[in-house]
Amino acid sequence: MLYAHGNSSREDTGSPAGELSTLREGIRWMFLAVVRSWTTVAAITLLLLLAAVAHILTRSPTYTAVSQVQISNLRLHTSRDDTFFAEAQIEPRFLETQMQILRSERIASSVIDQLNLVQVLAEKPKSSLARFAERVRALLGKSPAAEEDGSGEAARRAAIRMVQRGLGAQQVGLSEVIELGFSSDDRELSARIANDIVRAYIGDQAAARDDSAQTASSWLRERLREVGPRARVLTIASPPEHSSNIRGLLILAIAGVLGVAFGSLVALTKALLDGTVRVPEQVGSVVAAKFL
Repeated sequence: MLYAHGNSSREDTGSPAGELSTLREGIRWMFLAVVRSWTTVAAITLLLLLAAVAHILTRSPTYTAVSQVQISNLRLHTSRDDTFFAEAQIEPRFLETQMQILRSERIASSVIDQLNLVQVLAEKPKSSLARFAERVRALLGKSPAAEEDGSGEAARRAAIRMVQRGLGAQQVGLSEVIELGFSSDDRELSARIANDIVRAYIGDQAAARDDSAQTASSWLRERLREVGPRARVLTIASPPEHSSNIRGLLILAIAGVLGVAFGSLVALTKALLDGTVRVPEQVGSVVAAKFL
């Protein structure tokens, strides 16, 4: 075992001073490894920045129209002399159920029928990305007509997926208000779909109350039609003025950070796989591996 007199602090790695010295040497080694491979780090960072710039220049703008709905839950209470309505306390589970109903296929189908969305999407100009995807399918021998059946069911399913994918609903704080937003590349269409989703939801809840009251007596039927979830529109969605895309500068910053991090990882991996002695501290390990 090699031992240098007067350098016990370097050899005593079990002490706090020795551990701190080892940590400093490790950090120094990693820093030097990254600096020696600065061209690799710069190349990877530049590639990610170019990819980010290409994404920013080719992406389609996304517009989010927002509507707010207050949802309450009325219950029918009876006493000895009278029957009255009372608003039940809203629980998070109740609001989550209503948000799932807003995202349901039933609501999406009602919106598609009301706005004739299948025809609107068919007449809408396709984006450059969609045209590129069609060219790829054509090169692979898959024609768009072969993917659709005669009844247009595939187009309807695609419209349902578009509505469900673009819809976002969340509770506003701890209130009874649900903020509903719809995102698409058409500001006018985003507002129309957001408002029609609210309309379809209110109509669906009214139909559910009517169905539950059918088996009751005539006196009770009128009262049962008033109980259950009740929605009140607080904000009507309007066409947004600005896109909701992530800012280009933020995308470039994220790409730069990822490029430096990934490039540094590649540089450290190369240094670990390289057995060349570059610092004096490696001499001891090389001699020990050779003679012990």
